[in-house]
Amino acid sequence: MAFAVVVGLLVVGCTAPAAPSGAAPVTASLSAASAPVSVAATVTAIDGRGNLYVSTGNANPFPDGAGPDPKRYTESVVKLSLALTVLASFKDRTANADLDLSTGNPVLLPGGLVFAVGKTNIGFLLRQSDLHQVAAIRGVCASNPDGGPAYYAAKQEVLVPCRGGGIRVVDIGSRKTGGLWSGANSTPIVVGARAWAASYDGDVLYQYDVASGRVRQRFGIAAGVPNFATPAVAAGRLYLGTMTGVAAFGPR
Repeated sequence: MAFAVVVGLLVVGCTAPAAPSGAAPVTASLSAASAPVSVAATVTAIDGRGNLYVSTGNANPFPDGAGPDPKRYTESVVKLSLALTVLASFKDRTANADLDLSTGNPVLLPGGLVFAVGKTNIGFLLRQSDLHQVAAIRGVCASNPDGGPAYYAAKQEVLVPCRGGGIRVVDIGSRKTGGLWSGANSTPIVVGARAWAASYDGDVLYQYDVASGRVRQRFGIAAGVPNFATPAVAAGRLYLGTMTGVAAFGPR
């Protein structure tokens, strides 16, 4: 199906909904020894029991030395209950300084697995139950991963955006990296037989054939694409945040 720009929207004056009367937000601190921890700015994964999975980055300031970040819950995937109690955690022990595991978000996979990748370019497969490492897939991106991966269930593939350009295919079944789709470098989404992702370097939105990785359509975004912009689909249209508002696309 061909898509075209149908409207440009500028969103202004938006406010978050107020909390119910008498309610207070629930917060959790993952800091250790008074060191703040960077937490993923993408999305939190939620399993069928309501448990939350988040990824974290380095302590601030950066830790000294070449070894793993010494602070607890830094450079980690952390599993939390609905009450925000820590249930399990996994640390990328190869990450130090600014090699954030939180450059992308954890992705829940069939078979009780979790996928996470950060700036060490190692894709970790973990058990959802206890975050025990199942596999480590190296060399995911030649540059840093840059945003949340997507999952294509039909081929058991994770699609990882790479900052230097391209979407890296990771084959979960074989535990190996696959091809690199040219063009986009920001978070992809999968909609049926198509994948959508933007390039914030080139200000272009790409539509891919998700089975082959071939580019089917591309749209220049005159307003510019911000870092980490992620397409969204609702009511038969696709939306993408721009530097000045929101662009909407619909079928011709």
